[in-house]
Amino acid sequence: MTAYSPTAAGGYTTASRWLHWITALLVLATIPAGVVMVTEGISRPLQNSLFIFHKNVGVIILLLVIARLAMRLVTSPGPLPDSVPPWQRRAAAVSHGALYLLLIVMAVSGYVRVVAGGFPLEMLDAIGAPRAFMRRPGSCWPRSSSCTCRQPRFMAWSNATAYLAGCGRRTPSRARPFLRPSPEP
Repeated sequence: MTAYSPTAAGGYTTASRWLHWITALLVLATIPAGVVMVTEGISRPLQNSLFIFHKNVGVIILLLVIARLAMRLVTSPGPLPDSVPPWQRRAAAVSHGALYLLLIVMAVSGYVRVVAGGFPLEMLDAIGAPRAFMRRPGSCWPRSSSCTCRQPRFMAWSNATAYLAGCGRRTPSRARPFLRPSPEP
């Protein structure tokens, strides 16, 4: 059995891999920042720094996800190996799509929450980007707040599902022995 190599013809490009890992690292950095920034009792300067970091990295994540989707339309990673059962193909496709959707919804809901609350979005304000809408106290705040607070749990579930659905299918052949049950003596 030959190992599946996504870098073979029709595989992931270097740019796709860079966008993937930069996005993943930024998402992983914003999660603890988001949790700590709403914790009671932290100092105001730390809280302000975390809010600024979280908002601006959210903008970067949104731009990276849009770039990833554009790249995905232009370059296809190629088909999965024939050994992947149909249910795993569907699960991988659904969880992959859900992850993209949730990343976009999370960033947009954060943007709505910031703008609706009348707060600055330092990165966009610095380059003079216009606001998508004007501040409306009380209009979007509760809905965007519940979305930004609940979605990380679903993202974690979606990511775990995607991993489990394709577990070991795209790993290098040298890692495969660790993913298979050991033979019985």
